[in-house]
Amino acid sequence: MYREIALPDIASLLNLTSGFIAITFLTRENYILAAKFILLSGIFDGIDGLIARKISNRKEAKFGIELDSMADLVSFGVVTALFGWKITKNNYFLLISSIFLIAAILRLARFNTKNPNEKGFKGLPTTSAGLLLSIYLVLFSNTINTILTTTLFLILSTLMVSKIKYPKFDDRVSWPLGILMAFPVFLTGNYFGIFMSIILGLLTGYIIIGPFFASSKIIENLNHIT
Repeated sequence: MYREIALPDIASLLNLTSGFIAITFLTRENYILAAKFILLSGIFDGIDGLIARKISNRKEAKFGIELDSMADLVSFGVVTALFGWKITKNNYFLLISSIFLIAAILRLARFNTKNPNEKGFKGLPTTSAGLLLSIYLVLFSNTINTILTTTLFLILSTLMVSKIKYPKFDDRVSWPLGILMAFPVFLTGNYFGIFMSIILGLLTGYIIIGPFFASSKIIENLNHIT
């Protein structure tokens, strides 16, 4: 078994571990630390993809794809679903969280059965949906609006299982976002909120504007910038 674990898989396991730690902090209602470990999961998820693309045609590729999806299901599916229920403190939201979780696993399963090397994504990536909702929940945890939160969860759940195309950026475009995500992990107070707000804005822009560029050559041109 250990021989099957390659370098990208270690990043996937760190993604999973960060997601599990986020769950423990959510159970203690320490939402800021939970959000920081969710961000770490996102960073490790990006590192996983970066390393995997550098190590092409390895025999363990299929194993790594499955492992990555399982980690994403925990870190951005289970964690986000639990986060929503803990923040709203409403038992009916268990249904909404369950819908999101089902959409997340369906999205990941579809990705694994299709061609993971496609230029774009069919349906909103689970990582993007989970990160956006988690950041939204921690930023507005003290003034949460249950109706708005329910609407966001349902919209993003629908986008994940939809056939709407989203662009996939290459490493030169993804790196700045990964670095940006690292800042709030180490910051507190207003600086934490500022960087989280910036990331929330970028994710919102990707979700709203992304489909308009997915079928154009704009993203392709950006990916070829040297």
